[in-house]
Amino acid sequence: MAQTLTEIRAMLEEAGLRPQKMFGQNFLIDHNLLRSVVELSGAGPGDAVVEIGPGTGALTDELLAAGARVLAVEIDRGLAELLLRRYEGRDDFRLLHCDVLAGKHVINPELISEANRWGSGTVRIVGNLPYNIATPLVCELLLLATAAARGAEGGLGCQSLTITVQQELADRLAAGAGDDAYGAASVLIALLGRVELGRKLPPEAFWPRPKVVSRVMRIDVTPPTLETVPDAKALRDLTALVFGHRRKKIGALPRRSPVSFSTEAWLAALGAAGARPDDRPDNVAPEQFAKIAATLAAAGEV
Repeated sequence: MAQTLTEIRAMLEEAGLRPQKMFGQNFLIDHNLLRSVVELSGAGPGDAVVEIGPGTGALTDELLAAGARVLAVEIDRGLAELLLRRYEGRDDFRLLHCDVLAGKHVINPELISEANRWGSGTVRIVGNLPYNIATPLVCELLLLATAAARGAEGGLGCQSLTITVQQELADRLAAGAGDDAYGAASVLIALLGRVELGRKLPPEAFWPRPKVVSRVMRIDVTPPTLETVPDAKALRDLTALVFGHRRKKIGALPRRSPVSFSTEAWLAALGAAGARPDDRPDNVAPEQFAKIAATLAAAGEV
């Protein structure tokens, strides 16, 4: 049976807990939408799932009912204790009480280690993500998944991410060149994954109600070739640098920011990618950014 709002309130009250704004806790309470998240994730019998921010376990219940094995990651100590009591004795559930991020661009090493063990090399990641960590978390998970697919040490074997985020952020992550929402994260996701947008979630689907509409989205990991993207982290850093001057012409970047490459090398890389010095970042396609980064790498400039 899916958790009702009355049950969620009762569980929290009994444990002396309440939703914490600092952790972005807005619990999804619409049963149909909970099931749609699981359906979009593709999680089924025997699949290893890493659930980020399980809360009281409403989505966890649906994942377990679908036959998945769930490694839940919860930062809130009170909720972690509640979950341990709720799923005590189950061998298809494991809990990590920790922050998924050990730094702005660092996934918690404990999570990486446990997720690789839990999934024996590959997991599906599912979660209702707080706005303030969603972008770095998604980008870093894609980088780790790409590293794992290439056999690099320290990667995280992941085939897909199914996340609930604010509609504004979903638009940004899925944006293409020329869109107002297009940015560094859009580029990285377009090159390392494939996006599928799911259902919109109105404020009343959550408790407490947020002030914005949310959306479910799935990102399948599709690692590029080494020739296309030789160094995904360097690409991430380069696009972040370029979009830090998104209203400026890209040709002048070396004059505006401390960079490891010369103006000559930069202009040559732009030319190789078919990008013009007068272009602005939001008019440069993901494939062009990939070519720029690969050209700089081949010249030993990054």
